[in-house]
Amino acid sequence: MADSLKVIKNGQIITPTQILDTHHFVVVEGSKIAHIGNQQTEHLPKDAEVIDAQGKLVSPGLVDIHVHGCMGYKSSDATHEALNTISKTFAAHGVTGFLATSHADPEIFRKIAAVVDKGVEGARILGIHSEGPFLNPKKKGAQYPEHLSECKPDYLRELISSASGLLKQMTIAPELPGAHELIEILDKRNIVPAMGHTYASYDECIEGIKHGVRHVTHCFNAMRDIEHREPGGAGASVVSDELSAEIICDGVHVHPAVIKMMIRTKPRDKVVLITDAIQVAGQPDGEYIQDKKLGVKVFVINGEARLNPTTLAGSSLFMNRGLKNVIEFGNLNLVEGVRMGSYNPALVIGMETRKGTLEVGKEADIVFFDEDFNVHLTMVEGKIVYKA
Repeated sequence: MADSLKVIKNGQIITPTQILDTHHFVVVEGSKIAHIGNQQTEHLPKDAEVIDAQGKLVSPGLVDIHVHGCMGYKSSDATHEALNTISKTFAAHGVTGFLATSHADPEIFRKIAAVVDKGVEGARILGIHSEGPFLNPKKKGAQYPEHLSECKPDYLRELISSASGLLKQMTIAPELPGAHELIEILDKRNIVPAMGHTYASYDECIEGIKHGVRHVTHCFNAMRDIEHREPGGAGASVVSDELSAEIICDGVHVHPAVIKMMIRTKPRDKVVLITDAIQVAGQPDGEYIQDKKLGVKVFVINGEARLNPTTLAGSSLFMNRGLKNVIEFGNLNLVEGVRMGSYNPALVIGMETRKGTLEVGKEADIVFFDEDFNVHLTMVEGKIVYKA
């Protein structure tokens, strides 16, 4: 038996355009998808390890480009133990790649880069998402004032350098003095300038797009609401086809009807499923310390993470639940829903040629879901990293 050759059979294979029936099979050679065939017209390759999907949905792995942590750990802890736990937990919920999301700090970025060099056991760390520091204090949400900064090009360059090429996305408020220069620096270095934690007017958002903003951090959250005379950041996010936009589909951060409105309005490849999960994801209701140094507490109440009764503190969502929700809220078919959690986020960070769909030549990031989106197996680059 060739160690590097695997065949997945008896699954419903979710391709970019359709769901193939259980007669079809996927051949994985090493880290890549080598072939997708049909047992009615082809024989399974000899000397391959056969993996029986037993009728499950065989899906591309999910990609979460905005997630802070879970199971008591944060990306900003920046230790191997923390990031490896996050990696393994995400894999158990269908994620095969993610951006370690943190507030901006050169030392944290250097430590995350060292962990990436060492490697993790579950979902791959595809890079870093810096949520800040150039955010509007009026819409800081759960961000700490101590982590915010005025727009300083030299500080931005220091942050970029400290990440050793791993900085893939930065959330920035486009209305801040000096923000346009920073957006242009990010755009030229192919780091996604994402509009978020912003009090920008509609016109200020459009101006930000002209300077290079191309993505929206957790759309509708931590930005001006839509008003009929001032559409604000939310309005600009929905109607500007240039912008891809993240959405937290827990039914708490954004009402299901608003999610449905967004899906009806934006191009389908511009809607990006995220979790924005923090370290309380996977933890029971209770009181938790979010930041020991600052003494900040988080309360989980009925599964919702809050700083106080009126302020959400990120989510406790996992991607497989978010996938189930977005299909339900948006009245989507499976192919459309999976695309929002796999290909679309990969496209945002420039990894769509490697990840996000089940196609020959792409990396074998594969997940088995049942009809309720429980995860039964996760494969990352041809290696099984989780089995239920």
